Amino acid sequence: SAAVDALPPDAPIICLFHTITFKWWTERSLEAAVFDEALRRGFRPVLCLRRGHLGPERPITTPKIGIVGHADDARRQVQRAMERHPVARHVVGLGCSAGTGVLVRLTGEDAASSPFTAIAMNCPAIRSFFLLGIHAEVFEAAAA
Repeated sequence: SAAVDALPPDAPIICLFHTITFKWWTERSLEAAVFDEALRRGFRPVLCLRRGHLGPERPITTPKIGIVGHADDARRQVQRAMERHPVARHVVGLGCSAGTGVLVRLTGEDAASSPFTAIAMNCPAIRSFFLLGIHAEVFEAAAA
């Protein structure tokens, strides 16, 4: 789009990890609203898609299915965004609902080598952390 093309080369990247339903095609989707706001604030939005959300032209070829996604897939997408925009000032992650699960997993696995300057979670899918082997009590106590 023209708004993306107008961004400076060093514009910070915001990687969005979407909700479980992911309705990009609707005008009022959360993802579309986040993209619009990110662009308004000078961020370069990047949508990190989970397996099965790429449509029929990109079928799943390996048996790695997870309700919140896989850190390896997300890592590759973030790395690709960084390769395409190597002078970006910052890389931040935003997880929305189920997208928080893969963002937490990715950040935890990468720890100090994580490319993210910051991460944020909108409506964390706390119960889905059980599926990742993370103790939900920690997150529930922090949210209290």
